[in-house]
Amino acid sequence: MPGGTSDKENSLDERGQNVLRPSDLDIADSEYVAELEKGRYVVSTDNSAPEPNDSPIPRTGRSALDPETASYGVDIEVNVEGRVSSYRTASDDIVATFSDLVRWYATQVDDDLDPSRVLQILIAESELSIGPYHTVETALDRYELTPSDSIADLLYALETHR
Repeated sequence: MPGGTSDKENSLDERGQNVLRPSDLDIADSEYVAELEKGRYVVSTDNSAPEPNDSPIPRTGRSALDPETASYGVDIEVNVEGRVSSYRTASDDIVATFSDLVRWYATQVDDDLDPSRVLQILIAESELSIGPYHTVETALDRYELTPSDSIADLLYALETHR
Protein backbone atom coordinates (compact mmCIF):
# COMPACT_ATOMS: atom_id res chain seq x y z
CA MET A 1 0.00 0.00 0.00
CA PRO A 2 1.53 3.31 -0.97
CA GLY A 3 2.08 5.68 1.94
CA GLY A 4 0.91 3.08 4.49
CA THR A 5 2.22 0.09 6.37
CA SER A 6 1.16 -3.53 6.17
CA ASP A 7 -0.27 -5.56 9.06
CA LYS A 8 3.03 -7.44 9.18
CA GLU A 9 4.97 -4.21 9.79
CA ASN A 10 2.46 -3.13 12.47
CA SER A 11 3.05 -6.33 14.41
CA LEU A 12 6.80 -5.78 14.88
CA ASP A 13 8.27 -4.04 17.89
CA GLU A 14 11.25 -1.68 17.83
CA ARG A 15 13.63 -4.66 17.84
CA GLY A 16 11.92 -6.25 14.86
CA GLN A 17 10.29 -8.94 17.04
CA ASN A 18 6.74 -10.11 16.36
CA VAL A 19 4.21 -8.64 18.77
CA LEU A 20 0.82 -10.14 19.50
CA ARG A 21 -2.23 -7.98 18.93
CA PRO A 22 -5.25 -8.28 21.27
CA SER A 23 -7.11 -10.10 18.51
CA ASP A 24 -4.31 -12.70 18.46
CA LEU A 25 -5.13 -13.54 22.09
CA ASP A 26 -8.87 -14.06 21.52
CA ILE A 27 -9.30 -17.84 21.64
CA ALA A 28 -13.10 -17.94 21.63
CA ASP A 29 -13.39 -18.41 17.86
CA SER A 30 -10.70 -21.07 17.52
CA GLU A 31 -11.74 -24.50 16.28
CA TYR A 32 -9.46 -25.94 18.98
CA VAL A 33 -11.33 -24.25 21.84
CA ALA A 34 -14.74 -24.95 23.36
CA GLU A 35 -16.28 -22.57 25.90
CA LEU A 36 -17.73 -24.27 28.99
CA GLU A 37 -19.16 -21.07 30.46
CA LYS A 38 -18.19 -17.41 30.53
CA GLY A 39 -14.44 -17.30 31.07
CA ARG A 40 -13.96 -21.11 31.19
CA TYR A 41 -12.65 -22.96 28.16
CA VAL A 42 -11.41 -26.38 27.09
CA VAL A 43 -8.38 -26.06 24.82
CA SER A 44 -7.28 -28.97 22.67
CA THR A 45 -3.67 -29.99 23.02
CA ASP A 46 -3.56 -32.25 19.97
CA ASN A 47 -5.00 -30.03 17.20
CA SER A 48 -8.39 -31.74 17.32
CA ALA A 49 -11.75 -30.29 18.24
CA PRO A 50 -12.21 -30.50 22.02
CA GLU A 51 -15.09 -32.46 23.48
CA PRO A 52 -16.13 -30.60 26.62
CA ASN A 53 -17.94 -32.43 29.37
CA ASP A 54 -21.13 -30.61 30.37
CA SER A 55 -20.59 -31.29 34.07
CA PRO A 56 -18.42 -28.92 36.11
CA ILE A 57 -14.83 -30.02 36.54
CA PRO A 58 -13.88 -30.09 40.22
CA ARG A 59 -10.50 -28.59 41.08
CA THR A 60 -9.37 -31.90 42.56
CA GLY A 61 -10.14 -33.88 39.40
CA ARG A 62 -12.60 -36.04 41.35
CA SER A 63 -16.36 -35.97 41.22
CA ALA A 64 -18.07 -33.31 43.29
CA LEU A 65 -19.36 -34.12 46.77
CA ASP A 66 -22.72 -35.81 46.38
CA PRO A 67 -25.43 -34.49 48.73
CA GLU A 68 -27.32 -37.74 48.17
CA THR A 69 -24.48 -39.75 49.74
CA ALA A 70 -23.86 -37.75 52.94
CA SER A 71 -25.35 -34.73 54.66
CA TYR A 72 -21.97 -33.13 55.38
CA GLY A 73 -18.79 -33.16 53.36
CA VAL A 74 -15.50 -31.38 52.83
CA ASP A 75 -13.14 -31.44 49.85
CA ILE A 76 -10.08 -29.34 50.56
CA GLU A 77 -6.51 -28.68 49.49
CA VAL A 78 -3.85 -27.23 51.73
CA ASN A 79 -0.41 -25.83 51.00
CA VAL A 80 1.94 -26.18 53.96
CA GLU A 81 5.45 -24.91 53.27
CA GLY A 82 5.24 -25.81 49.58
CA ARG A 83 3.71 -29.25 50.08
CA VAL A 84 0.18 -29.44 48.65
CA SER A 85 -2.17 -32.12 49.93
CA SER A 86 -5.83 -32.77 49.35
CA TYR A 87 -8.44 -34.42 51.53
CA ARG A 88 -12.07 -35.42 51.29
CA THR A 89 -14.44 -36.63 53.96
CA ALA A 90 -18.20 -37.00 54.11
CA SER A 91 -20.64 -38.27 56.70
CA ASP A 92 -24.15 -37.85 57.99
CA ASP A 93 -22.57 -36.84 61.31
CA ILE A 94 -21.54 -33.19 61.32
CA VAL A 95 -19.21 -33.64 64.30
CA ALA A 96 -17.46 -36.62 62.70
CA THR A 97 -16.99 -34.67 59.46
CA PHE A 98 -15.52 -31.71 61.34
CA SER A 99 -13.34 -33.91 63.55
CA ASP A 100 -11.94 -35.79 60.57
CA LEU A 101 -11.17 -32.51 58.80
CA VAL A 102 -9.35 -30.82 61.67
CA ARG A 103 -7.47 -34.00 62.60
CA TRP A 104 -6.25 -34.29 58.99
CA TYR A 105 -5.31 -30.61 58.90
CA ALA A 106 -3.33 -30.99 62.12
CA THR A 107 -1.34 -33.87 60.60
CA GLN A 108 -0.49 -31.66 57.63
CA VAL A 109 0.73 -28.80 59.80
CA ASP A 110 3.09 -30.88 61.95
CA ASP A 111 4.18 -34.48 61.34
CA ASP A 112 5.83 -34.91 64.74
CA LEU A 113 3.24 -33.68 67.23
CA ASP A 114 0.04 -35.47 68.13
CA PRO A 115 -2.86 -33.92 66.14
CA SER A 116 -4.68 -33.05 69.38
CA ARG A 117 -1.66 -31.07 70.57
CA VAL A 118 -1.36 -29.29 67.21
CA LEU A 119 -5.02 -28.29 67.42
CA GLN A 120 -4.58 -27.06 71.01
CA ILE A 121 -1.69 -24.86 69.90
CA LEU A 122 -3.52 -23.54 66.84
CA ILE A 123 -6.65 -22.69 68.82
CA ALA A 124 -4.65 -21.14 71.68
CA GLU A 125 -2.75 -18.93 69.24
CA SER A 126 -5.80 -17.98 67.19
CA GLU A 127 -8.37 -15.29 67.88
CA LEU A 128 -11.09 -17.89 68.44
CA SER A 129 -12.74 -17.63 71.83
CA ILE A 130 -13.09 -21.26 72.80
CA GLY A 131 -12.96 -21.34 76.56
CA PRO A 132 -12.65 -24.01 79.20
CA TYR A 133 -16.42 -23.95 79.89
CA HIS A 134 -17.06 -25.60 76.54
CA THR A 135 -14.23 -28.04 77.13
CA VAL A 136 -15.56 -29.10 80.54
CA GLU A 137 -19.11 -29.30 79.23
CA THR A 138 -17.95 -31.42 76.30
CA ALA A 139 -16.01 -33.76 78.61
CA LEU A 140 -19.00 -34.14 80.91
CA ASP A 141 -21.22 -35.05 77.97
CA ARG A 142 -18.65 -37.38 76.40
CA TYR A 143 -18.10 -39.37 79.60
CA GLU A 144 -21.73 -39.23 80.74
CA LEU A 145 -20.87 -37.21 83.82
CA THR A 146 -22.94 -34.51 85.48
CA PRO A 147 -21.94 -31.41 87.42
CA SER A 148 -22.71 -33.34 90.61
CA ASP A 149 -19.97 -35.89 89.84
CA SER A 150 -16.64 -35.30 91.56
CA ILE A 151 -13.51 -33.88 89.99
CA ALA A 152 -11.93 -37.26 90.70
CA ASP A 153 -14.62 -38.88 88.51
CA LEU A 154 -13.83 -36.43 85.70
CA LEU A 155 -10.06 -36.98 85.98
CA TYR A 156 -10.56 -40.74 86.01
CA ALA A 157 -12.74 -40.55 82.88
CA LEU A 158 -10.19 -38.36 81.11
CA GLU A 159 -7.25 -40.61 81.99
CA THR A 160 -8.90 -43.92 81.13
CA HIS A 161 -10.49 -42.85 77.85
CA ARG A 162 -7.47 -41.33 76.11
